[in-house]
Amino acid sequence: MPIERSDPLGREWTLVCDAPRYAACLSAWEPLGQDARRDLDRELETIWSVEPTVVRAATRIATGIAGRAAPDLVAAIDSVLSDDPPASGEEFRLVSALTNRMVAYVGRGAVSAMPEPHA
Repeated sequence: MPIERSDPLGREWTLVCDAPRYAACLSAWEPLGQDARRDLDRELETIWSVEPTVVRAATRIATGIAGRAAPDLVAAIDSVLSDDPPASGEEFRLVSALTNRMVAYVGRGAVSAMPEPHA
């Protein structure tokens, strides 16, 4: 989908897998003020989920955006997206919450272990 360089979407990306037995999405965005940084030095803020209802919401948002450029492409899957997926159980939510905490902890450690950028 064509995105203008000045469009805020140009600083974002999202991966979504919305399948009957597997749901996952990962979104990242680049905070403002990093234009002078090299690509490898830029930071991204991220959020992810494997909760089916969250993934379905991400799918609906993504198809809404894609539909602006390719309405015929997304029209074929609109009927599938009208149904809500079954909610996951409490055990699944607890495992997901624990994984979120572990990823956040590892991310903080990776950032603190990075060498200082050269001036």
